[in-house]
Amino acid sequence: MYFTGWCDNLEPIWNKTSLLVHPSLHEGVPNIIMEALGRGVPVIASDIPEHRELLEEDELLFALDDPDSLALMLKRLSKDSLMLKRTALLCSERREKLTFDWAELACQAATGPLE
Repeated sequence: MYFTGWCDNLEPIWNKTSLLVHPSLHEGVPNIIMEALGRGVPVIASDIPEHRELLEEDELLFALDDPDSLALMLKRLSKDSLMLKRTALLCSERREKLTFDWAELACQAATGPLE
């Protein structure tokens, strides 16, 4: 874990990131989670409604009021490569569901939905 402070260029950091941990109490739209999913970085997050809506899978969420559950999850992910791969697969599936074809949506908006 690194605390870098302000960074003008996040690309080198994203390229080294193997997991995003997002232990938030409250969120609007968690852009950092969407960015991580878009980049193919696995995500685990606190179990709050905004994270649940994005991630959906219980396996990707940890109890907000139980730091031991986060510690256990991190320990397991660091030692169990299959669990990390499963986490990455679940995140990849979520990314696919959240990805839109903007050209198709524009056509539908202009002409109405295809039947």
